Amino acid sequence: MDGRGVFVFSALSVALGGCGIGEIPPKSYTEEVQIEFYDAEGVLEEVYYRFSGDVWRAASLEGKTLRLRSEDPSLPFEVVASCGPSYHYPGGQILFLRATAVEVKNLRLPCSLPHPYKGQVSTPIAVSFPSTLGGVPLASDDAFTFDGSSGGQVAPGGTQVAYLSLPPGPQKASLLVYRGYGSGATLLGGEVFDLVVEEGRGATVNLSDRDTVETRTWIVALSEGAYGTVGVLYFKDGMRRYFAATPSYATIQGRVRIYV
Repeated sequence: MDGRGVFVFSALSVALGGCGIGEIPPKSYTEEVQIEFYDAEGVLEEVYYRFSGDVWRAASLEGKTLRLRSEDPSLPFEVVASCGPSYHYPGGQILFLRATAVEVKNLRLPCSLPHPYKGQVSTPIAVSFPSTLGGVPLASDDAFTFDGSSGGQVAPGGTQVAYLSLPPGPQKASLLVYRGYGSGATLLGGEVFDLVVEEGRGATVNLSDRDTVETRTWIVALSEGAYGTVGVLYFKDGMRRYFAATPSYATIQGRVRIYV
């Protein structure tokens, strides 16, 4: 792999080892996952995939959509895509995905975005916070984000309003609550919620003490000489925002730990 920037996508977490291409015949699969690469500038180069414990295979795309069939919906699969330089990512991107067919069915991943990006609607979202989240008392300097981007400061036992820009229509979005900043941030909780995006329409999200987020540690290993930035992204079927980084970032220097 070369030294272009790296962005990591996962419903739970992400990891990628070495890439090798094998010639094992396809198995008989029963559960379909559809992954569309959103590519406004036409920079998608190569896509490979594998199922847990299997070898890497070059993907056969229908247009810019990859369809995988898994005989075991709980079996993890991995996808890696190489995207060339674009307006928003002048150094290009390498996209990694690790998930199961139980977790995701229909995803849209950002290889390149329109320049300039148009068509989003700014939607006010009122978040009602509990006093504690997962048994942890919330503080006024804790923060929250929508899809890892816009957000604000938490109001323990109260309500805060922030704005999220999304394409119009019915969809899902994520809300995350965390303590601290940068690579030292600790995720306290959050949820995926439904909303309809249209001009003049807002939404309300009611968090409860039970809306916690499981913490996991993953190792991301790249070949010697590779460098870039890792962002762990949260998504779910029905989300229509094309990119959404968590508060946690790390610069790659050989092996790094990513906390999600």
